[in-house]
Amino acid sequence: MNSLRADICPLLAQITKRKHVKPFRVQMLQDLSMKVGREPALSKLMQIYDAYAPGILDVKRVAGRVPEFPHPDSEWANQLQRILKRADHLSVDPLHQRDAIPSFCQGSKRLRLSASVEGSYSLDRIENAEDLINNIENIRITGLATSDLDDPVLQRYMRLGSEDTHTEDVNECLSKAFMQQLDSLTSGRDAKKPLAEVLDEALAYTHYTKTLPVPVMTFLEKYLTRWLPPQHQQVILDLLSHLPLQSFTALQTALLSPLEAALLRAPTTINPLPTLLTFYTTLLTKWTTRLLSAPSPPTPTQTAVLFDLTKHTTLLTQTLLTTTPTVSTISLIIAHLSTLPPLVAPPLSIPLPPPPPLTTYLVLFTSPSLSTLSRLCSLLTSWKIAFESNASTTRDQGQIESLNAALMDTCNLLFRSRAFNAADGHALGCLIPPPVVTGLSTYTGGLDPPQLLTSLFSLSHNPCLSALSIAAFREVEDAAEDKQPGSVAVRHAGPITMKSLAQLGREGGVKMGWKEYRVFVLRWLEGVGINGISDFGSATMPGMKGGQDAVARAKA
Repeated sequence: MNSLRADICPLLAQITKRKHVKPFRVQMLQDLSMKVGREPALSKLMQIYDAYAPGILDVKRVAGRVPEFPHPDSEWANQLQRILKRADHLSVDPLHQRDAIPSFCQGSKRLRLSASVEGSYSLDRIENAEDLINNIENIRITGLATSDLDDPVLQRYMRLGSEDTHTEDVNECLSKAFMQQLDSLTSGRDAKKPLAEVLDEALAYTHYTKTLPVPVMTFLEKYLTRWLPPQHQQVILDLLSHLPLQSFTALQTALLSPLEAALLRAPTTINPLPTLLTFYTTLLTKWTTRLLSAPSPPTPTQTAVLFDLTKHTTLLTQTLLTTTPTVSTISLIIAHLSTLPPLVAPPLSIPLPPPPPLTTYLVLFTSPSLSTLSRLCSLLTSWKIAFESNASTTRDQGQIESLNAALMDTCNLLFRSRAFNAADGHALGCLIPPPVVTGLSTYTGGLDPPQLLTSLFSLSHNPCLSALSIAAFREVEDAAEDKQPGSVAVRHAGPITMKSLAQLGREGGVKMGWKEYRVFVLRWLEGVGINGISDFGSATMPGMKGGQDAVARAKA
């Protein structure tokens, strides 16, 4: 019988629900436990019954954590778990997620909520949304547990019912659960439920409410000082990304500084700084969404928090650019910086500072990616539009000069063939010292053939754009040849410059002006999906706004 119980009890644990907990079954379990003693399988089943009917079974003899039922084929069970997790998003009706196939490792979810008043209705009897609406006034909740927090029916009921009462119930439930986890960490004894499971359940509730419960914040304040990443890393970062928009100093002291310290001291070879930047990007995105959906404009306190966070992350981005300027890292940096213009533009109109010019220059000169260049140009265009849409907003002159410097130097590099020119208004020459510029000019002038340093970053010479620029010009030559065979006596070998275009026209090639060529290349890039550079050219070079006419003439 002992061997049979070891197989039968796991099956009973999988199928047992509240309606199966009957007095005669409880009595039989109690009698059997007194006869055979503490068997792990039977003890676990008794704990499940006790969860549904607290206080009826004598579970003192099974106090402490009882291990989960092991599956006879762990490899098969793990593969099933992975398949089920990948298929989670296929659920059509969230109200029926509880009917999904349970895993052998985790066990089925049970809503331990009951009707505590005569004539009331328990949530485990809810079958669909109509059932929930029709009985919402009669529903009573007792015995709330953390495992209930990710139940879709409970979440909808709490959304429709009294928010204050439900928040108090959830906070009490989470406080008890996390207090047990802290006691377990202090004493070294196993808690009734693994910490990973409690955190996942708290995260499910947080995702639904978009608010981080106070007990979770209280627990993390104490836990982060002893936390060793990467254990529970993703769930902790997801929870903290729902932090309330309050004093940045208080958040930094209580949570953010311990988080950064834990990630930096983690015994891993992976650089934690990209992880931190991704976390701050997510946090800033959620705060922006919260502010945009608020009925009133941002308060001075909220504005100050955003200023402090921006200052903090600016140092982080520049550290990443000077230590690990990989394509993936720069992509994370641009993604983070792209979250700021929506805060600066109406309706929020928060006068945040733009990225320092140094950040723009480091991205321009350290990333060989066309996608990165296009995204950087889009970012600069977004900042320019955000500033111009708030012309009446009082703004620090230094912020305006900083953005103008980045815009002008980028234009000089890409469109004007004036790289490192600090004589133009607002330009900083990409912060390259004049002696260095002189030395580089001497070097490029001595090449065979000689090259002008000022044009080596333009559309025709930029390593990300040179092949595309000549491909665009080839289309013009092919169109002219198709329209009038033999009309193109000479084809341009590339790279194209103002001087070479003039010479090409005199020698029987396609006749096109320098301005028309640049406009055509920008429109051609836009046609193949590279919009960032084209939009930047239109926003910063007024003469390129009439590009459609130039393109039409070039193709005619």
